[in-house]
Amino acid sequence: MESDASVLKLLHQRLGEKWPRQVRPNVSDAPVQGFVIGVTVPKYSPPTVSAFTRAHPEISRRIVAWIRRSVPDAVFSSVQVNRNYAAKRHTDANNVGPSWIHSIGRHTGGKLWTEDRGVLDPKRRWALFDGNFQHETLPFSGERISFIAFTSRAYNRLQPPAVSELRAGYGINAAFSNFEEHPMLRGLAPMTQLVNVEEVKRRDAMFDSEDSNAFVAFSTGYNVGRGKAMLRLPGNYTWEGEIPPFAGLHKMNGASRIIVAPNRTGLICFVCNPTERTVLPKRFYLYHNNEVEGQKMARWLETIPSNAVVFITVSDTAVKKSDGVLPAALMGKLTQMFGPIPPVRYRAPIAAIKLPGGGKWVTGTPSEVVRLEANREGFHEFRDLLSRASASAEP
Repeated sequence: MESDASVLKLLHQRLGEKWPRQVRPNVSDAPVQGFVIGVTVPKYSPPTVSAFTRAHPEISRRIVAWIRRSVPDAVFSSVQVNRNYAAKRHTDANNVGPSWIHSIGRHTGGKLWTEDRGVLDPKRRWALFDGNFQHETLPFSGERISFIAFTSRAYNRLQPPAVSELRAGYGINAAFSNFEEHPMLRGLAPMTQLVNVEEVKRRDAMFDSEDSNAFVAFSTGYNVGRGKAMLRLPGNYTWEGEIPPFAGLHKMNGASRIIVAPNRTGLICFVCNPTERTVLPKRFYLYHNNEVEGQKMARWLETIPSNAVVFITVSDTAVKKSDGVLPAALMGKLTQMFGPIPPVRYRAPIAAIKLPGGGKWVTGTPSEVVRLEANREGFHEFRDLLSRASASAEP
């Protein structure tokens, strides 16, 4: 069984003074000693297994096993290992947020200052912090090797072979493909929600339906886990055409679940053909050009067959803060399909469903969860204000 001492000895024996160098301008103005185990996202490339992991499989396996035994509840896709440098104040913009840190080696000082939790001492124990808040390493002397177990925002966009390699080969527990989510990372929630298991379960339970024939749209405002959208379709559906880069389709218990990737601006649409059991995805970038994209979307909606089931949702914000009004042509078409359309607010949730007999559009505040269910009895709307809004609706 690994310990601080055995891991330190392992690194001394295998790496000595020949540590890999990393260029990390967000934490240091100069190259630093360090490496990543597990998921990495190379520039201009899809997420994959880090080069260090494959080059040093024994080191990688033993460090991951050590973390898994030391912190049984930790969920992570990657481990950043640092040697002898103090990270400047920064935020981990590409991480989910919840991170575990521990430092070993003969050193004094080197505590972690965090914006949200004050000063933590990772030398004495594994400490949980939220990397999406500002943090920095305080001064230290001696040899300090730190380990940060975190989850990349790309943890569920891996290719299936990489998922198998990371899970079976190295013990990484947050590695998925097709936008599938780890149960404790639903919606890429910040730490303040992640550590509240009951809150996660309650929110997830709101998505399910007792009616096996119901269509369900579920959307959260940006304040609730940085935005999220899920859809449920009765029956086993497949994509029409190419797989979209902004959503995943999963089949379970006689139904299909569409999970929209987080932080995708604009309006996201899905046209379902109940006869062919296919789903046509489409995204309109109103956030970037409200007028042009709005007119484009209005023309596209005109082409949808009357017997189709249409979903419209959002996983970040539909429009810019300054563009609260949709183009008139689009508003007219949406009103025709879904009935009255409330004002489209910046970073507010949207759940809209159109059936052959009519439609409904539901929205809320950036701190609310909205859920819309459509079945034989009509439309059923639900909204919930979650008190643990952990991120400001302002950018």
